[in-house]
Amino acid sequence: MLQWCFSQMLTYWQRTLPHRIMMHIIPKYTQMKRTILENIVEAPVDDDRFRLSQLNIADSGLGLSDSELTSHAAFVASASECMFGFIDQHNITEQDQELPYSVDYLLSLAVLQSYDNSITQESLLEKIENGLADKLQHQLSQSFRPSQRLEVLQLFPDPRAQVLLNSFCDADAGKLLQMAPKTNMHRSENLSYQKYVQFRLFMHQVPECTCLCKQHVDAEGFHWRGGCGHGGIRTNTHNEVAAMIKTILQYGGCNVRTEEGHMFTGGKKGDLTVRGLDGFPQPQVLDVRITSSVPANGAAISDRDRDDPHFPDKVLENNVKAKIANILRKPRLRGLDSCH
Repeated sequence: MLQWCFSQMLTYWQRTLPHRIMMHIIPKYTQMKRTILENIVEAPVDDDRFRLSQLNIADSGLGLSDSELTSHAAFVASASECMFGFIDQHNITEQDQELPYSVDYLLSLAVLQSYDNSITQESLLEKIENGLADKLQHQLSQSFRPSQRLEVLQLFPDPRAQVLLNSFCDADAGKLLQMAPKTNMHRSENLSYQKYVQFRLFMHQVPECTCLCKQHVDAEGFHWRGGCGHGGIRTNTHNEVAAMIKTILQYGGCNVRTEEGHMFTGGKKGDLTVRGLDGFPQPQVLDVRITSSVPANGAAISDRDRDDPHFPDKVLENNVKAKIANILRKPRLRGLDSCH
């Protein structure tokens, strides 16, 4: 509701009113948006984390949008579409440049050009003329996304924050924030959702302390998410993920069995054995491993890894290789096609 309803309430005004008017409305509106977010997480959201929340979900944010920049993109898109309809030469003449409407348009256009100098009046009207301007406001909003994300990342010097935010830089990493709660599978308890949002904003969630397993517990709680073996925490997390994968595969029409014992000799077992998977005539063994690009027990992150946007992918690849190496050491029974 915050992302798709409240955060979009200004769109009509932004498309019809120039920024010189909107600049008096946006600060109060933005503060309201921030207050709602703080109500969700039940904690103060500082300036840096609020800026992070305004990034696109695929850019590690919460998709709450920067209303200031959106105002320029919305007005330029609307004005360009309007001008194409009534200006024969499809351009603002020198005589027209002194008109208030033209001044507002050119000022907002200059803001967008500071992010992407290929955005010109001519290029916009050419797009409209050639039918390439579908969702023009959205296209213009993409121009400031890369720079905006780099600016926000610089606000978080902690190496753990850097690798965490890089792991969220993916179109599939924020499905929970966009999923319509049509079934129980797509719903989350308020507390769980709150912790998830805090997690994405790299907020402190627990007091720093020493766990019963003698390991240091970080304030963001990564230790208890995947590093703690006390009380079966790590095992339970593993089992819950495996159970969810099983449910998804069963929804897809596959026959799935848990820890099928006769697939390997020596008492070895995979977590799931899948039959009926399209393109695989033989059973597929799946083995689950819980991992994180942020070390769960406080291990150091090098400067090279911190600045590497692909570091989360490399962590996953290394875990996949370790799992495959472990599986290949297990004696295989005849008829087993492959292991994953």
